[in-house]
Amino acid sequence: MTYDLPFPPENRASYLVDARPFTARNRGNPAEMEPLGENWNPTRDEYAQALRALARSPGNVMIAMPNYREAKWAGAYLQEAVDKDVLVDESSTNEETDRTKQSFFAGEGKVLVTSTRGTLTEGVDYDGAKLSTCAVVGVPLVNIGSPRIRGVQRAYGDTFGENNAFEYALTVPAVRRARQAIGRVIRGADEVGVRAFVGRRYTPDGRHSVHGFLPEGEREEFTRMTPDFLAPQLESFWRNHG
Repeated sequence: MTYDLPFPPENRASYLVDARPFTARNRGNPAEMEPLGENWNPTRDEYAQALRALARSPGNVMIAMPNYREAKWAGAYLQEAVDKDVLVDESSTNEETDRTKQSFFAGEGKVLVTSTRGTLTEGVDYDGAKLSTCAVVGVPLVNIGSPRIRGVQRAYGDTFGENNAFEYALTVPAVRRARQAIGRVIRGADEVGVRAFVGRRYTPDGRHSVHGFLPEGEREEFTRMTPDFLAPQLESFWRNHG
């Protein structure tokens, strides 16, 4: 069961950014790369271009990476690439997370880089001007090698069939997480914002695509483009909204 947003569609821009899948194999180990492009591969070049364009949007911008290690990489890059304060969330205590959140809300527009599986992408009310843009990078699948996740997948396989086990246990929760994150942007009829899924797996014809797990109305609203076209599209949207 799905429910359409009851707010004016012209107040939101929704993008599917068609970049190479942000998988561990494609992107490489961020710990072995300098944050400003030393030893980068083409995958990181593509994502750096998209993240730079999104982070330069007016107001508060949240970049949700697949995990905290990638959030650290993205934060280090954006701290040098944009003229905004960049806050990098990490796995920490509730008190520290709350301090990060309050710093994000205070003063001029900032960039918050976090993990899509962290606590700042769900259950936080980013009403009013607290968030103008949210981008989810990659599909936030959990570590399939952990004993607990293998047990969960086995339980789904026993109940719904082996062919459905990975989809039910891992893919559906990951897409739900991603949708929860971008759902932080538009919280009222007068709010304006940008929502972006970054990565080819969100496109309808991508390998291991998750496009079909998005509600039909949502799929129709998202515009597909490559990272090269993202910056001018964002500039046009914000120019039309003051």
